[in-house]
Amino acid sequence: QMGFETFGMGFVTDAVGTDSESLYITGGSHLTPGKGNVGSIDKKTLTVTPHGPLPVTEYGPELTGTGRGELYAYFPGSTSFVARLDKSSGMPVTQWSLMPLSETVRAWAFAHWGGRFYIFVTTLDPMTGQNNSQVLLFSPMTGTATPLLDHLPYTIVGAGVSTCAPILIG
Repeated sequence: QMGFETFGMGFVTDAVGTDSESLYITGGSHLTPGKGNVGSIDKKTLTVTPHGPLPVTEYGPELTGTGRGELYAYFPGSTSFVARLDKSSGMPVTQWSLMPLSETVRAWAFAHWGGRFYIFVTTLDPMTGQNNSQVLLFSPMTGTATPLLDHLPYTIVGAGVSTCAPILIG
């Protein structure tokens, strides 16, 4: 619908302290994976509502939401970054640049849990033909992504998180 052929998605609470939530998607044509839009899906009718364009990047982002009603996106590639997106327009409100990924990105996922953000990314080294799957811990406070796990035997393509997951731990 509405040009969303491939997309990332994530649930986000509609406001702090509410049980209501919305399913946001980002994406567009499979022919131009880094050029897309933010939209939402009505959970009753499954109708897509577009909200606005995303920054043009190599790959479309994966999304995660928080219990505070915030929508975040991870954009992998040679200009990797995390952004908090305006839910109504899709534009970055805040953006943190990350170390570039110099190899071909094969899969990626993004999740928020307990006040922490987790990036799951698999890259392919063209020289060796080997995949490298990593889990990174992203901190908005420092703007850095610290490796937690490296050279995993798995390709992680999704990381769904409930909006009732804790906002902060300890």
